[in-house]
Amino acid sequence: MTVSPTAQRASRDSPTKLKIALPTPDTTPPRPRLCVSPSSSSSSSSFLSAGKSYDQYGFLRSLSHTPIAEQLLYDAVFRSSCDARAAKWQDYMAKSHHHRLPPRCEKTKRYVRKGIPHDLRKRAWFHYSGAEALCADEGVGLYALLCCREEQDVRAGYSKDECEVIAHIVSIDRDVYRTFPENIKFRPRQSSVPSTQFARPDSRASFSSSTKSSSVSEEASIHYEQNPYLLSLRRVLVAFAYYSTPSHPAAASRAPVRAPAYPVGYCQSLNFVAAFLLLVFADDDFDFECGDGPARLLVEERVFWMLVVVIENLLPREFFGSTLEGARTAQVVLWTHLIGQHGARFGLEPLQRWLARENAAAAAVSTPRSGGRKPPSASASSTTLGLVTTGWFLTLFTTVLPPHALLRLWDSFIYQGEKVIFRFTLTLLALNQRRIVDATLADLSAWRIVKAMPAACYDVTACIEMFRGKLALADHRAGGLSIPFGRRRFGGKKQQPADVAVVVVSSPVTPTDENSVISRWEGADLGAFRRGVGTVTKKLLDMLREAALQEIREADL
Repeated sequence: MTVSPTAQRASRDSPTKLKIALPTPDTTPPRPRLCVSPSSSSSSSSFLSAGKSYDQYGFLRSLSHTPIAEQLLYDAVFRSSCDARAAKWQDYMAKSHHHRLPPRCEKTKRYVRKGIPHDLRKRAWFHYSGAEALCADEGVGLYALLCCREEQDVRAGYSKDECEVIAHIVSIDRDVYRTFPENIKFRPRQSSVPSTQFARPDSRASFSSSTKSSSVSEEASIHYEQNPYLLSLRRVLVAFAYYSTPSHPAAASRAPVRAPAYPVGYCQSLNFVAAFLLLVFADDDFDFECGDGPARLLVEERVFWMLVVVIENLLPREFFGSTLEGARTAQVVLWTHLIGQHGARFGLEPLQRWLARENAAAAAVSTPRSGGRKPPSASASSTTLGLVTTGWFLTLFTTVLPPHALLRLWDSFIYQGEKVIFRFTLTLLALNQRRIVDATLADLSAWRIVKAMPAACYDVTACIEMFRGKLALADHRAGGLSIPFGRRRFGGKKQQPADVAVVVVSSPVTPTDENSVISRWEGADLGAFRRGVGTVTKKLLDMLREAALQEIREADL
């Protein structure tokens, strides 16, 4: 078997001569028969398996919120719009950029927001995220080198008590089979012979002695696994665990690698993020699914660098750290600052008032020993609603959104970063706030409404509308409700178009509001009068995050 040059380089950098075992072509069964031929610009093709309908990426079509007839009708319209969008992209690239991806500019950002064509998505994500440049700077051999680390630790006989990364691998082996369980591409394909990825399965027994499921060891299951998606997912997560775990008993004797932005190792929910990236980058790659070694290695390497960029560049520090400080801070920013204190500025005034009532009621019945003093944890960031949105942020919506909306959301997230996740969350809450304010937290009815919101977002229109000057809700015609989702300047250069009616939701400014972080931020913007989800910028989030971190640390004292 021919070993790629990247693998040869990895072997030279390792203290022991190793062999990177790549899957062979006969280990993967043929992919399911397609019922609808995949369109070059569509991500909505589907196929049948055991009488169930799956989309192109292997996700089971859910009928809980949108009937199948409406889904298929929408898919037909969506395919047509995708074809038109792909033609515009091709024209844009051909006229100005010699068929190369255009540089970052306002026009490119507008094109990305409206959706990246299916055929360009992998190239665009890898380029605009910064993963392409990072991979070129660090060298293509780093991923292959990291893939050798586990084999080295197996031969050295390290246990999870001696080596931190081995403990992470135990968690990875457990979570691999919990990743997208209803996705047909991640279904286990067990074989009677060990997988070629594990040359010495007996020597791995010391890695985990307590990963038993109800019937069979998950550790043993991965030894006999033949599904290319599960095997590649595990390899990417293990490589990232070695990359982001700085401490290792043999660090002094090994070739140094790029230092991570902060220690991660492995965190639950990373498996879903990596799996979604794998679905996108392995889509329509016949060589990958047939077990071609170099093709499999190329896809894995790109997914690895995308994972690095998402964690280190697109999200704030410590988002996936051991304490999840970044994720906790994001919820304080969302519920305490953006909604709890300034919901009216983002079209969420009813939700802001409702949240204040619910928090007051919860604080009144919580701890009578507090003497009437509101504890720091009484904010909505620690309520059941905060727990729901924490899952959204940690998985970046990969487990809750339909694929159409998820791909569109990630198009903008890859290009613009963390603020897109906040904008989309605020959009979902604004679309459903009338239902939320009629419910309560005490009986969990509000929790159920919020939890079900992403799954009902089959139409990707919500992803588009959140960036416009105004968001017209579904009941706009009946109730006449308009919510501002853009930005309006008085006395500045930027004005809303004449055909876009911007309704400014005004609220009295209290002394507390005047001293708030958002008020100080607005005052420093040369008279800009800001309203709407579109005004959630990275600069604003950084300022709010600093205030939220201080609140969390004071509460922990």
